[in-house]
Amino acid sequence: THFPCKLVLTDDAVCCARGGDGRTMTDFIPLNEVTQVISLGDDLWGLETSKEGVNEGLTFTFRSVGDYSDSATQWMVDVEQQRLSYEARQTLLWTVLQRKIRDVYTSPEAQMFISVLILGNFLIVLIDSQYRPDTPGTEFGFMSAPLYVMDAFFIFIFAVELL
Repeated sequence: THFPCKLVLTDDAVCCARGGDGRTMTDFIPLNEVTQVISLGDDLWGLETSKEGVNEGLTFTFRSVGDYSDSATQWMVDVEQQRLSYEARQTLLWTVLQRKIRDVYTSPEAQMFISVLILGNFLIVLIDSQYRPDTPGTEFGFMSAPLYVMDAFFIFIFAVELL
């Protein structure tokens, strides 16, 4: 199927916007799934994708339209350079570490733990709002220090989570 679209090359994908709003991405091709950038002659060029990826081995064909006669060649060069840059970044220690942290954080176990922390914080705030004394020496005055410590604990944990 052929349709007009606007292409945008990002750090990790070729994004396509088609339809009425050229600002909304409708399709994307992750650069780590591009197996080959190919010239199809004249102003045509294409991207072949891996069979295991999101696009399941599809070959995308693009026609460059514009004032520049070599825009297809330039797109091919830019996509290939960005793909190689993306592959190089994936081996950096920081990138590998970020990926591992993301995998742990998005695991069901971690999400359940975070949910329990949120529930615990809610209960502490509930108890605090009901029983924290306005003046020392009242019936629940002994709870002031532990509630303060627990509140500080949850603030610390949720601040670390933001990082």
